[in-house]
Amino acid sequence: MAVPSPPEVPRAMELYRAGDTPAAVETFLQGTCGPQYRPILTRAVPTAIEQALAAADMFFGQELPALRQWSFGANEARGITQPVLAVLGAMSDDRFQQRQRLLLEWLPLAEAFELPDAGHLLHLQNTKGLADGLVAFLARHPFPAAA
Repeated sequence: MAVPSPPEVPRAMELYRAGDTPAAVETFLQGTCGPQYRPILTRAVPTAIEQALAAADMFFGQELPALRQWSFGANEARGITQPVLAVLGAMSDDRFQQRQRLLLEWLPLAEAFELPDAGHLLHLQNTKGLADGLVAFLARHPFPAAA
């Protein structure tokens, strides 16, 4: 995206490469999900931190480097011709707000949806509000009948 990753992401990569996997996971999750991520995650998935630690080699070794190489901008967005729901947690920090603004600018059929009482872990923080927003969006934009 045109908005850079938070500084915690490269720092988490450094920590992982240095062999401090617990600090890498902690740094990444705090940087992307906010300082209060832990109770939100563990309330939904009690073993979330243990699972993140178990998956750290795959995540830091393959998934995150691939994601950081991926490019998505206005040119790529022009190829998307379907309606898009650009969801933003109302408590999300500025970088997520910037990303939503870019998507709304780039995607001609994008609709903004701000989810109350949620940050970047919006699907865990306001599950019902997110489900209701998706249902309303899909009602406005139904899938065509299968042939």
